[in-house]
Amino acid sequence: MKITRKTVEKVLNDIVKIYGEGARIIENWDWLESGPTRWAIVWDDGPFEWAYNCTSGADDLEAYGAAEEYLGRDAAQAMLREGKFRCRIADTPGVFLEPVTFWAIGLYPA
Repeated sequence: MKITRKTVEKVLNDIVKIYGEGARIIENWDWLESGPTRWAIVWDDGPFEWAYNCTSGADDLEAYGAAEEYLGRDAAQAMLREGKFRCRIADTPGVFLEPVTFWAIGLYPA
């Protein structure tokens, strides 16, 4: 399967739903001359380790901490149990997401 701009834009939109605006798409990205990545989503000043959370399906502990601070521990833990902080981007059909750094992901055919 070929990764299209439309697919990359869907992944970017999923990131925006979770973290807000800021990430951007780069085509043929070549970070540190490691060889071009056909598609990348880069956000160097985004939330801490967003790229790892998105690619692993992990819970976003930064968002959990904010919820705990503003809503209280019991409410935040209930939200955690319900999967409210789970990053679902890792489940994008036909796409393998690789954290190239803690602030960028590469997108490849699965």
